[in-house]
Amino acid sequence: MPETTHLPVDQLRSLIDLDGDYEVQVSNQHIVWTRPTEDQYHRLVGLEVWRTLRRAQQTLPVVVTIDQAGEILVTGDRQAMRFIPADLYIDNYCRSQGCEDTTTDGEGWMGLCGNCADRAYAAEFGDSHPDEHEDPAAQLPTATADAITTTPRAEL
Repeated sequence: MPETTHLPVDQLRSLIDLDGDYEVQVSNQHIVWTRPTEDQYHRLVGLEVWRTLRRAQQTLPVVVTIDQAGEILVTGDRQAMRFIPADLYIDNYCRSQGCEDTTTDGEGWMGLCGNCADRAYAAEFGDSHPDEHEDPAAQLPTATADAITTTPRAEL
């Protein structure tokens, strides 16, 4: 896990790419990460992230952290928000619609997290156990970035 720095919001300004895009995730006290309800808040420019952090610190007791990759985490008593640089989000988060899990645990493939990869495999082969097939390498599914549709490699 990348090293995390706890800083006051005033000091975070220099670490935020004010012109860059950030993907937004929100969480309740059950630690389930989702996207904001309204589409206009799914992606914010860095300047808006800075303003959001500043307002949050002025009105709520929050802790703001940033890791070496630039992912910003804001935690409060009952909710949390993550601001993820857009390129980091594309590289490290599941591409399945509605899923906000990370792909960095090594359990998934083709941009899908482990759970979505398992579901895609089960949909393709009717089970979730690749070891039961005679030649699993010949039957590895592929996925598109937009959906969990798979095609066996032998058909490609």
